[in-house]
Amino acid sequence: MTFHYNQLPDGLFCLLANRIILDTRPLGKTAAELSIRLAEQGVRVSQFGDYKIRMVTHH
Repeated sequence: MTFHYNQLPDGLFCLLANRIILDTRPLGKTAAELSIRLAEQGVRVSQFGDYKIRMVTHH
């Protein structure tokens, strides 16, 4: 299976699937810092390196 990447503004990269990889550097946060903030709001993410988080959508 081949995935195609589209670069969106502010360093957001999106797979044309149900996974989203977010580069946190434009936000001035590490992946760990943003993961903690999102968890406080009930949003579960996975760290994907020092400055990237992975999110999975379900529908």
